[in-house]
Amino acid sequence: MAAERLMRSEPSWPQRLRSALTVAAPLLVIALLLPTMVHCALALGLHAALATARAGQPFGLPGFDRIALPLLWSPEHRDFTVRYLASIEDGGRALGRLSPPPDHVLVLDFANPFSAGLGLTPPRGDSSWLHWGRNVNETHFIAPDQLFRDVRIVMEPKWGINVDPLRQLYGGHVAAHFDLVGETRYWKIHIARQRDEREEPGLAGGHPVATAGSPAMRPSVQGEIGQP
Repeated sequence: MAAERLMRSEPSWPQRLRSALTVAAPLLVIALLLPTMVHCALALGLHAALATARAGQPFGLPGFDRIALPLLWSPEHRDFTVRYLASIEDGGRALGRLSPPPDHVLVLDFANPFSAGLGLTPPRGDSSWLHWGRNVNETHFIAPDQLFRDVRIVMEPKWGINVDPLRQLYGGHVAAHFDLVGETRYWKIHIARQRDEREEPGLAGGHPVATAGSPAMRPSVQGEIGQP
């Protein structure tokens, strides 16, 4: 802006200064933008090369079969990301062993990878993400009756990102309306009980709700998932 003002100023400025500014202004812009341009070009090239080589650890869910997690130059985040990815794979395997096939799954944590990753019908009322301190806290949150109104399975992480405050917020509702039917290394699996009279008819899409006491659900959940 200063260079433009000087160049547009009164013609009393020496011609030499005006010529110098004409040359210097573009060079200054290049000097300011070049580091960012180089950084972004290198990052784009690196990601393109990794994607072409299909490098990295896969997510282990069919819907994310073209997504992988390469561990590069962030060792401070490596343990966390590897553990989080292992928990996603573990939860996907557990849901895959349920009978009848699961749907309307809610994850009591930051995000739900299973609806998209396993091609499940998502529950109505679920949130794309629950980031504690950003779009949910102890005073501003989705009411339990709305968030869980169409949920058949609650996946509660034993370890996660926001699970502790969300458990304090919604744990009472889960305990009152769902039964713990199985555990894995990373998850507790809760199945909805028979729908209460307070729930609106048809919220489950016209399909019967699988419950912890149903003959089809109980053997598979408790027998195949078991305890960690």
